[in-house]
Amino acid sequence: MRELTIEKVVQNCKETVSVGTYTQSSITIKNRMVWDKALKQIFL
Repeated sequence: MRELTIEKVVQNCKETVSVGTYTQSSITIKNRMVWDKALKQIFL
């Protein structure tokens, strides 16, 4: 019973971490798109 809860906690941690990583990477992609637009406007 106790091992099962530890397993669940580990699984929850992994899911939280992967969601956090996904959110962070999508934010980075958005920032990069904004930067690309800004740089094009500066140089064109």
